[in-house]
Amino acid sequence: NACINSDSEFYERIINEAKGKCNIVTFGTNENDTIFCKSIEKRGDAFYFDVKTPDFEKEMCITMPGIFNVSNALCAIAVCHVLGIPEQYISEGLINARVSGRMQVYKSSDEKVAIIVDYAHNKMSFNALYNTVGIEYPGYKVVSVFGCPGCKAHLRRIDLAKEADEHSDYIVITEEDSGEEPFESI
Repeated sequence: NACINSDSEFYERIINEAKGKCNIVTFGTNENDTIFCKSIEKRGDAFYFDVKTPDFEKEMCITMPGIFNVSNALCAIAVCHVLGIPEQYISEGLINARVSGRMQVYKSSDEKVAIIVDYAHNKMSFNALYNTVGIEYPGYKVVSVFGCPGCKAHLRRIDLAKEADEHSDYIVITEEDSGEEPFESI
């Protein structure tokens, strides 16, 4: 089985490679997808979205922040569809899903400050994080605090710095497992 995100920029390439080799299940925002998301609405700290599958049509909810997590939820629904997992377990699982270090939000009591902890570590995940921050926290100043590991991923350092520079009001570079490389070099 192949569960393929139709919203991926590489969709055509992936689908062409999978054709004729396995059962294909598509998911995304395209009406022709096997698992189709018809609408997305943020209510409080949760995202609600209407899902249509070959087995059911229902409003689902995820309580993890980050609009990109709706796409992750659709992927989970597609995998559950392939495995034959009943809808009630899918919806319960999505409501209770949490990943430590992934879009953990801490707010001040007056809600003027929101701190988001995320283990974004490459250009794509930084971009998704910043896009979510722009949508979910309009008007907030963005202070980015991050580091890069030593002795590897040299191009990633440039990508992360560019993404942070494009989306942040302030940037703090901190040490992250420098290994044998001096922090100043990183």
